[in-house]
Amino acid sequence: AIVGDVVITQSNLQERLIQKRQEGATLPTDTLAFRAFLTGIANELVDEELLIQKAKDLKIEVPDADVNSTVDKQYKEVRKKFGSDAEFRAELSKAGYGTPEEYKKFIGDGIRRSETITRTIRKLKEDGKMTQANVTDAEVAEAFERNKGSMPRRAASLTWRQIIITPKPAPAAKEFAR
Repeated sequence: AIVGDVVITQSNLQERLIQKRQEGATLPTDTLAFRAFLTGIANELVDEELLIQKAKDLKIEVPDADVNSTVDKQYKEVRKKFGSDAEFRAELSKAGYGTPEEYKKFIGDGIRRSETITRTIRKLKEDGKMTQANVTDAEVAEAFERNKGSMPRRAASLTWRQIIITPKPAPAAKEFAR
């Protein structure tokens, strides 16, 4: 996709797909549903880029001070997962980040982008240019009923429970067992 002068590439789509998987999203198994899932991700990326471009028009900026503390916190959380500095650097290299500084820059860019989008949405709401959709529960239920045939099927699942009760033998049963 192309939004203004920014190109959203297949690799951007793959990165977001990996991110969603890491966040616990289950990916559709059938081809049609997977294609719809990818289209949804592409639409998210386009929407985000439109908001970033609107932020430039509105001159919304996120100062470094607002980003740095969060970057340091996230970096330390990830760093704690590794026993040694060499192990941490090896994993960074494997993930394509190279140095810890490059990884910090990557984290910072993501946080800055997210905060810019948040501030842009807040500004648009304050200016009355973005209003909340008032959707009732009945409208949601009706839309679900209308579209449930096209929604992906959940895999069948089976659950079970076990209740264990320790038997209490009667004195006669104890005596008989001896």
